Amino acid sequence: MLEIRDLRVAYGGLPVLHDLSLDIGEGEFVALLGRNGAGKTTTMRAIAGLVPFRGAITFEGQALGGVPAHKIVRLGVAFAQEGKQLFTELSVQDNLTLGAYAQRARRQQVRSDLERVFGLFPVLERKLRDPAETLSGGEQQMLVLAQAMMAHPRLLMVDEPSQGLAPALVNEVLGALTALRAEGTAILLAEQVVDKTLPICDRLYVLDLGRVVLEGSPAEVAEHRALREVYIGHEA
Repeated sequence: MLEIRDLRVAYGGLPVLHDLSLDIGEGEFVALLGRNGAGKTTTMRAIAGLVPFRGAITFEGQALGGVPAHKIVRLGVAFAQEGKQLFTELSVQDNLTLGAYAQRARRQQVRSDLERVFGLFPVLERKLRDPAETLSGGEQQMLVLAQAMMAHPRLLMVDEPSQGLAPALVNEVLGALTALRAEGTAILLAEQVVDKTLPICDRLYVLDLGRVVLEGSPAEVAEHRALREVYIGHEA
């Protein structure tokens, strides 16, 4: 489904990704693990068309180089990045509806999709008419994820959903991702929290300083010395 080959990204002339390659298959749950600054978010931003890159990114056979971000969304790629897509002065309902219209959904489809996300995140239904700015940090994270789901992506990228959340909310968000994967949506998850990530994904890539230093199944990665080396001073 998604192929990345020799991806290179630089900010202000400073390289941050170095010849990174990875693959995601249909309906696969893949995780990017690594510390802050490892290159996880930049990788996702390149896929989403938000930063220029060198190398090749292909989604379902179509090259994404030079494709505008809004067209990448319509191809079926959604990026849930904390707080970035929210219109905080608008209601929860309006934010969700905007997510649906990214795919030009019809009203009947929008109603059906709202019921779907409320099944995963009941708190959003209770706060449907509240401005997004009044939600807690965890509720806003749920809204970002729900908004991305409204676009019916084939591939959903989620950037560190556990950051700043209470453990119960982390479990709720990761449970929603697992449910989406069961429906056939491919997931690319960027995370630092190893123990929450290993049990739910099919494969992992461990990044350090913009390079893939380890890849494999959860069992293979968990036993590898490179994972411990990357996470010195971090949970592992």
